[in-house]
Amino acid sequence: MPPDIGYRSRAWWFNAAAGSGLWYYDYFISQTWPYFYGGITPDWCGEEINCDHGESAIFKQSTLFYNTNWATCWANAYNNYDAAEWIPGTYHKKNFLASSAGLLADTRYYAVIYTSRNVFVFKPSDYLTQEKWDNATTVNFRWNPTPYYGYSTEGGEYTLLETGEKKEQVFDWISFNVPKSLGSYDDFRVTLEGNARDIDDLKPAQPILNNPTSVGSYTWITDARLCVA
Repeated sequence: MPPDIGYRSRAWWFNAAAGSGLWYYDYFISQTWPYFYGGITPDWCGEEINCDHGESAIFKQSTLFYNTNWATCWANAYNNYDAAEWIPGTYHKKNFLASSAGLLADTRYYAVIYTSRNVFVFKPSDYLTQEKWDNATTVNFRWNPTPYYGYSTEGGEYTLLETGEKKEQVFDWISFNVPKSLGSYDDFRVTLEGNARDIDDLKPAQPILNNPTSVGSYTWITDARLCVA
């Protein structure tokens, strides 16, 4: 499937051409020419705007729970997380969707879950002319949840609070189409919230003595963009 808008790799075009029965060049031209002939910029040629900065981080976290029974330990951690309030904190790109557990030498398990809600700030005026911004009809917010030091990106979901749209966490670009009216040429902001959906969503594998630390998910922000067409 193509991305909603924005960059399409050469490999994507080759694969699409193979499925169409046309040569790669012929397929690309057949898809592209009608747009340019009509004076329209195709979605895959949209302008990309890098995130200027992040701010207003809010966190939701469970207490660190200990128990000699793994199922009880994790249930306590999740129930505490589920009932926890969102609290203000300092913006940090790590720990967007995270959970971890361990097994101590005295055979006690421990577990914790923590997620965050962050505001991403973009400055279209640093990348586009006023005319290009005024003529844009589609704005797409996308970001890449990268595993922190090789940990998992499985489980959890993201909600774009301005629209209520939800997307499952995947190890790839995640995108949301957003109304242009959300922001302006000089300041465009979107708020992304990470959540565990149920008790098994971010659950790590049961820790064992020779592998005492287990991680269910540990992602951070490496790249966030607006794509405008």
